[in-house]
Amino acid sequence: MSKYNELVKKLKEIFQIDRPELDFGIYRILNARADEINDYLENKLKIKIQSSLMDAGNANKAELEQQLHLAIKAATDAGFEPAQSPKVKELKKQLMSMATGANEHENTVFSHLLTFFSRYYDNGDFISKRRYKGNTYAIPYAGEEVMLHWANKDQYYIKSGENFSNYTFKLTDGRKVSFRLLAADTAKDNRKENNTDRRFKLIEPHVRTILDKDGDEYEQSYEPVEEIKSTSIVDGKTVESAELIIHFEYKAVTKGTKQDALVQSAISTILENKTVQQHWAELTKRAPTEKNPSRTELERHLNTYTQRNTADYFIHKDLGVFLKNELDFYIKNEVMNLDNVQNAEVFSNIERQLRMIQCLRNVAMDLITFLAQLENFQKKLWTKKKFVIQSDYCLTLDLVPAKFYKSILNNEKQINEWRGIYSIQSESVNIDFLHENKFLVIDTSNFDDEFKRKLLNSLEKIDDLCNGLLLHTDNYHGLNLIQKKFDNKIKCVYLDPPYNTDVSAIPYKNNYRHSSWATMMNDRLALVQKTMTPASACYISIDKNERDSLVGVMNQVFGEDNKAEELIWIQNTNDGRAKTFSTNHEYIEVYAKDIKAAEEDYSLFREPKPGFEQVMHLIAELNPDFPSVCHIENKLKELYKNNKNSFKKRVEAEGLDYTQEKRNDPWNGVYQYKFAEYRDQEGTYIEEEKAREKNAKIWVFRESDWTIMEADQKQSGTTKDPSHPNYRYYRPYHPVTGKPVAMPSRGWKGTQYIDPKYPKRNSWESLMNDHRLACGPDETKVPQQKRFLHEVETNVAKSIIVDYSDGEKETTNLFGVKGIFLAPKHTNFVSKFVRQATSQGSYVLDIFGGSGSTAGAVIECNRADNLDRKFILMETNTYIDSTILPRIKKTVFASKWRNGKPESNDGISLCLKFQRLESYEDTLNNLELKKPKVDLFDNNPEFKEDYLLNYMLEVDSRSSLLSTDDFRNPFDYMMKIAVDSAGAYEEHKIDLVETFNYLIGLHVNSIESNVDRGYVRVEGTLPTGEHTLILWRDCDKIGYEELNKYANRFDLYAKEKTFDVIYINGDHNLPTAFTVDEEDGEIVRSLKIRQIEPEFLNLMFAEEA
Repeated sequence: MSKYNELVKKLKEIFQIDRPELDFGIYRILNARADEINDYLENKLKIKIQSSLMDAGNANKAELEQQLHLAIKAATDAGFEPAQSPKVKELKKQLMSMATGANEHENTVFSHLLTFFSRYYDNGDFISKRRYKGNTYAIPYAGEEVMLHWANKDQYYIKSGENFSNYTFKLTDGRKVSFRLLAADTAKDNRKENNTDRRFKLIEPHVRTILDKDGDEYEQSYEPVEEIKSTSIVDGKTVESAELIIHFEYKAVTKGTKQDALVQSAISTILENKTVQQHWAELTKRAPTEKNPSRTELERHLNTYTQRNTADYFIHKDLGVFLKNELDFYIKNEVMNLDNVQNAEVFSNIERQLRMIQCLRNVAMDLITFLAQLENFQKKLWTKKKFVIQSDYCLTLDLVPAKFYKSILNNEKQINEWRGIYSIQSESVNIDFLHENKFLVIDTSNFDDEFKRKLLNSLEKIDDLCNGLLLHTDNYHGLNLIQKKFDNKIKCVYLDPPYNTDVSAIPYKNNYRHSSWATMMNDRLALVQKTMTPASACYISIDKNERDSLVGVMNQVFGEDNKAEELIWIQNTNDGRAKTFSTNHEYIEVYAKDIKAAEEDYSLFREPKPGFEQVMHLIAELNPDFPSVCHIENKLKELYKNNKNSFKKRVEAEGLDYTQEKRNDPWNGVYQYKFAEYRDQEGTYIEEEKAREKNAKIWVFRESDWTIMEADQKQSGTTKDPSHPNYRYYRPYHPVTGKPVAMPSRGWKGTQYIDPKYPKRNSWESLMNDHRLACGPDETKVPQQKRFLHEVETNVAKSIIVDYSDGEKETTNLFGVKGIFLAPKHTNFVSKFVRQATSQGSYVLDIFGGSGSTAGAVIECNRADNLDRKFILMETNTYIDSTILPRIKKTVFASKWRNGKPESNDGISLCLKFQRLESYEDTLNNLELKKPKVDLFDNNPEFKEDYLLNYMLEVDSRSSLLSTDDFRNPFDYMMKIAVDSAGAYEEHKIDLVETFNYLIGLHVNSIESNVDRGYVRVEGTLPTGEHTLILWRDCDKIGYEELNKYANRFDLYAKEKTFDVIYINGDHNLPTAFTVDEEDGEIVRSLKIRQIEPEFLNLMFAEEA
């Protein structure tokens, strides 16, 4: 194979047109223009190189001929025979060699182009290897003291899975054959069975119940092989076409089942089909290999479909700039050899080399431009804000108006869900049952659209009401979409990313395991950091496998100066098989967005004293009965005794000496809080006999010395001067015996009387007035100051965490089955960080939702201290439905569960918004390239080439991404959307209303939805503080005239300044200025009316700031 043919083959692979029969995703886009691309690579590229070298050669030839003419003249003038002149001989030799030299330079250009582009391309990805020389690489370095670099640093990590979901190829006659994946029936708990694997398997004939676009059910039968015929109009003629659809499932099969065997079984079934035998015989055409000489076209494509897709892990952020820089580096270091320049016998040799380099660079720059167009197009698809494809709410019944209860009781799907989640045994679920169980959760996905709209219309201040947001999405896309809405609002971030060990590895390209992980984390953390408030904290759990990478990435994203701490989590594990040490700890890396702001927030990085919650819980249980103080103190004593015994058992179970270890009891800080009394809401002391009458609260305290801390010789002389106001060695009288009380040896901490200059300073008088000094039964005991537990409830958090709580045991109790999720974090563990970093109304973000531990932790913290924290969770896997969502519904209903059944009655309110977003694969599945009917550049080859290299993908695909026409009927916009983790897709309505709310960052107050009449009306506030109205309308139902009729109804006139900004879709002729009569005369009032379409499109495709 010639160098040129090798180059063309490599370029076809890079441009992804080496598989012309494939017709899905990016292949469909490129293959639609395959003729033009092939013509450029196979013909125009070679002509361009030859022409460039020929022009250079002609210039060199003319110069050599001129030199030859002068050399002959000089020899003749000197009386020599020109033919004998060495100069003339050399010039003639060079002229004769130019013919063969042109071919040599041509092959040199081909060879260099092949070498250059091959070294950066690796099976679908460009790897950013900045070569210095040979196998030595250069890294971008700006003089930092320490820096972290990895192979894929300037790329996006885009891999979500390694299986093709849908796969289409064309036969030689243009007909299509498609392998379609049907959504699998996911097991109820989505557990990974130990004895099963998942494999692609041809479906069995069956019937499924399907929802149409209006939410109505219908039955559809599926066959493994179906022929679909259709007609279309082409150039005014009716053309019939046929497509063969072959249906697969990604199904759980017995462990050890080979995919090859299932492929062979599928081939037999397909080829036995009568329709295939009669009309699709080309599938049996031979496509032999050395190992499988009888392989057919069908088997070739089935093997590709069912094998792992090990390409396309990354998208370069700026491929054009990278390759241009690398090209210059390549030419300087590997093409233009300075030794050859220095040792050249004549300058013309150097000039020819430079001409070749000029040709090489020009051609390479054209190819780089084309490649950059392709990569930038994929980057645009990746970074575009993704559509909301489903919006539902999960609400506890206390937030649902009672008028909806009848509809709820008539919904069998909802009642059955309750029976499953809450283990409801009662057969009579009636109105009384709903009133008695206010913390049951209804899920609007169980109801029809009409119920959803009515419920949504009844809710006020929706975003204030919502205390949870759950997004089913790749976390990059989720963060990208919510940026404007949650900018500078997140107070606490807790992340538990995949540790990238053998049991939790992300999909990665060979030899790029750790750099893939670093790239994945880098882009997501950069978006996370933008959402955080200045005084906020980001906690990330990790083990030794990726700890160094994580610290390096966080240093770059947050800044090394903003690192707060590296926490060490001690675990109760022991690996007897370890070859060196048994590792029984993990790390939690903690960074602040702004460490100075974090340090000024006194509540940040502080946590409740261990045991505080349990004491307060006990008090909360006792308080309604207003028991005697003696009874309260006995209960406290009992609580402390039980905890000491429990700690002793844990210590001794580990083989440790309790007498030595009891000083490490976490509750040591609360054991001294063994006294109690009653006080009212203002903190005024109440005698226990009047506690019920005054509705007093129990306050728990300990006694501590109220004495000067300095040694006697360091005290001011005024403390011992009886005539000075600062005198501290006074002898006050006992409140019962009336005799002088015993005095501390160093004197009292405060003065005897209130100082008028400093009335808020503690003194004996002020503390006694407030009953904050505890005197003994007589004067012999030194009075002590009361230290109330709730006033000193927090400690500075420590960097060592000893927490043996078992997350798997917790999820087992919640769901009643083991193995629901691999190594989940316990809510108690995550709660530590939630409490350290949050307060009333704080947002907690977790972009690796996992088993839902972070949501559970926020709910439990809210239950414990009656605050209203809010959580945002993102998860891309299907266990968002089988684990996270049920876990949230269970956790709000009760705090204690055993064997899947609730054991406590302490539910709290929840309003959770649950949304699914379009995926990157969905974007690719909906791409269509629409070539102009008339090619405007046919008569101008130069413009046509410029269009092909620079603009073709952007322009030809524009209408398939989103067009202004789609906004005429915004409630009927449809896309093909994947419906399970394997990628099976169905037609699905897109929620443009919710998508736009995110794009403009709207804080939603209310939504009035009446799609039947053709409108949805949204009120809210923009990040700028502007009060905003958004009116979405079906332009076929509410056109020009109808809109003007609705104008007053929709508050579209500016006579009353109700809104600062109004958004509306579709064309309109609404006035934006009015003359209004005021007391001071007539004034002109203007109104900001903005068109939704341009704003939507600009924001959806806006690149990262």
